[in-house]
Amino acid sequence: MTKDMYLDVVLAEMPRLLGLIDRNPLSKTFGCADRQFWLYRTVDFAGARYQEACLTLALLYQLKEVRNPYYHNPQVLSWIKAMLDFWSSLVRSDGSVDEWYPFEHSFVATAFSLAAVTEVVLLLPELQSSQLLKKVKLVGSFLLGRTELRVQNQLTGALLALYNVFLLTNDSKFESAVFRKVARLEKLQSVEGWFSEYGGADVGYLSLAVDYLAKLYWKSRDMNVLVMAQKACQFLWRVMPPVAVQGGDVGSRNTEYLIPSGFELLPGREADALSGFVREQLSGLVNPSSLDDRYLAYNLYTYVQAFVHAKKKLSVMKHSLEPVVLPDAGWLVMRDPFVVVNGKKGGAFRAVLGETIIADGGVQVLTKHHAYFSGVMHASSCQLLPHRVIAEGRLCKITNQRLSPLKMVGSRLFQLTLGCYSLLSRVVKNVLRDVVIKSDKKSAIRFVRDVVINNGLTVTDVIVNVPPSKILLGMKASYNMVPSSKYFHPLELASQPFELLVRERSTVKIIRRFDNVGKSLPVEVQVTRK
Repeated sequence: MTKDMYLDVVLAEMPRLLGLIDRNPLSKTFGCADRQFWLYRTVDFAGARYQEACLTLALLYQLKEVRNPYYHNPQVLSWIKAMLDFWSSLVRSDGSVDEWYPFEHSFVATAFSLAAVTEVVLLLPELQSSQLLKKVKLVGSFLLGRTELRVQNQLTGALLALYNVFLLTNDSKFESAVFRKVARLEKLQSVEGWFSEYGGADVGYLSLAVDYLAKLYWKSRDMNVLVMAQKACQFLWRVMPPVAVQGGDVGSRNTEYLIPSGFELLPGREADALSGFVREQLSGLVNPSSLDDRYLAYNLYTYVQAFVHAKKKLSVMKHSLEPVVLPDAGWLVMRDPFVVVNGKKGGAFRAVLGETIIADGGVQVLTKHHAYFSGVMHASSCQLLPHRVIAEGRLCKITNQRLSPLKMVGSRLFQLTLGCYSLLSRVVKNVLRDVVIKSDKKSAIRFVRDVVINNGLTVTDVIVNVPPSKILLGMKASYNMVPSSKYFHPLELASQPFELLVRERSTVKIIRRFDNVGKSLPVEVQVTRK
């Protein structure tokens, strides 16, 4: 469990990362890391978050390792400076930047890109300039009066960004704002240790929040920040499986990655145990080799930081075999065998039975014209019992919105006119998030899922008022638009979905049983026609 694998995955992906950057000093877009904008020309604006890749280059520029060809390379330094300059050019007059569309005034892109840019300037002070610091202060001022409550990992990124602005400018208003927001975040954290991501706990985004909090603690030494980060690590360790199949359908946002650097930075047994888990399981995790170009730019630097700050010795911690009931999150975690169920998400679960891994995102019903799904946050009520979860509710109709040429033209016309105004842009963005990320339009199809863990696994699904359709069970499934989810995981190759055709409106009962080594027993099906 050495730290070397962190650097291995970074160096393997560096040619791809560098290929995202316009490295031609004669180009008008020199330093732009959004390849779709500067090379393909398939989009009409550059996403500011791609510029976060400058931090990966800066860390490697400073990293003296025999196998690191980027150490003190003058060409690399010129690219970093160009990336900072291009980021500055993207800052709007109110201090915001855009990620997904023009005049978005994005909180997350502003917070996260500022955090990365300021980390670079703190790391390489020779790149400071009065013009860049002026832009940094403007962007920090945008964040002062804004917050994000629905996706709280974004707030942790803003905390680090603002503290970095304080370190660079020595302006106390940024430091004061940080600790006001820290106090607010403390109140938002669940007693179970997680931060809300659209109303629920999510493993990947929680590891990202831990990462930002760990960096803030490292600089500020604020004990309130440390306590929040350690509570989050305690939650993560309690729900962590024995192998790399964490998160996914069980989490509120379906992420399956783990950001490693926060665990390496933090003191504490749970942080140590999570570091050990990531090091041991890295090849099986959704890691940089699995990510698309966008999220490679966003996340690769955390693996360099994990290498730089890796602990020399990790304390060993074993899981308790007692059931873990987390009513606030709606999760039940069993250890022998390992099963984690989210009752608030329709009973979505993951299980490790011997060598068999089972992922089940919920009940899917596909009619001729529509799709319906149970695995939607808060679309069901649940009972959490030791060894058992019962979830019931109504299937949600899946909208599956897609862009069309007409929608794209209408969108751009709005963004270039009324959408220029920050307040209106924020209102519209909240509406868009509800449409494309949340799928909670309930149908007349009712369901009950009963998951029992006792010397194996028994899953009983009762689906009432099913129209003529195909029912699908036993596979990874999600329909919400979360960009950092739905990456390929090897467990999908072993997936054995169960399908059932229903020809008339019916009530259907399906019982699936698995023994404690994952052997599937014959499926029982009862169909009662109405």
